[in-house]
Amino acid sequence: DRAKPLCYGDIVLLSCSFGQNKIAYLSEDGCVVKDDDESLKVSSRDITFEVCTAQDSRTLNEITDLLRKRNSSEKGSDDGFDSAQLERLKKSRQIEVRANEAYSKQMKGKPLTYGDFIQLKHTKRQSFLGIDVSVAPHFDSDAKRIYLTSEAGACVRFKIVPRFNCLCEGNTVCFGDNICLMSADHPKEYLHLSSGNRTEDIGLVHEVDLSRDRSTVWSVECFYSYDASSELTVKTGDVVRLFHSAGHGYLAAYSDGRSTTAHFERCDA
Repeated sequence: DRAKPLCYGDIVLLSCSFGQNKIAYLSEDGCVVKDDDESLKVSSRDITFEVCTAQDSRTLNEITDLLRKRNSSEKGSDDGFDSAQLERLKKSRQIEVRANEAYSKQMKGKPLTYGDFIQLKHTKRQSFLGIDVSVAPHFDSDAKRIYLTSEAGACVRFKIVPRFNCLCEGNTVCFGDNICLMSADHPKEYLHLSSGNRTEDIGLVHEVDLSRDRSTVWSVECFYSYDASSELTVKTGDVVRLFHSAGHGYLAAYSDGRSTTAHFERCDA
C-alpha cells in the first residue's frame, strides 16, 4: 500500500534496485540479492527491521569519554579523576534511558516525516544497525563499516532524506517512497550498497557501509504494521475460542487418554 504512511513501530523491508532486474534486501549479513526469476534464500525474519525512535545517548557518550581519559592517562591511576562527576553522569544516564523508553512508547504508531531521526532494529537479532570506525569495510577503505550491535552508543541514528526534490522535510514518508538514510552523527554520509561476494548459503551478498556516496536509493515495504499488533487483531500464535452461532456453543475437545474427539459445548447464556 504505497499511500500508507510509514509509522514508528512498523516492521519493514528495506530494498534497493540495481543492475538489470536485481533487487537487494537489507539483512544482518549485508544486502541479499534477488533476481526476478529467483526466490530469496533467506527467511523473512532475516530481512525485516523495526523502525524505532532515535535514542538519545549524549550522557552515555560523556561517560565513555570520561572513562577513556582515565584509562589513557599517563599515570594509569585514579589520581585527579573526578569520581563525583562520574556518579552524576550515571544518574543522568538512568534518567536518559527512562526518557528514551517513554518517548519510544509515545511515538509508536505515529507517522514519520522527512527529516525525522530513526534507528533500525533487526527483528531476529534484536540488535540495531551500528557503526564500527575501528575496522574499514572490505571494498571501500574511505567508508565506515555497518554491523549489528546491542551497544547503545554504537547505534546509528539515521535522518530520513527524500531522494527527489518533489518532497521536502515535513512531508509524510509513505511506503514505496524512494529515500536516502543519512547518518545524524556523520553528516553527508549515507547508508550505501557496496560491492558483493557470492556465498554458498544465500547467494550474492553486497556489503553495506556508511559512505559519502549518495547513489543508493532505498525503498521501504511494509511487512507488518504496528496497527496490526493491536489486541483487537488476531495474529499467528494467538489463543482463540471458536463459537458456533447456530449451535450456540464453543468448539471443545474431549480426551479419554486414548483418543480425542471434538464437540460443541453449549452456552448457558
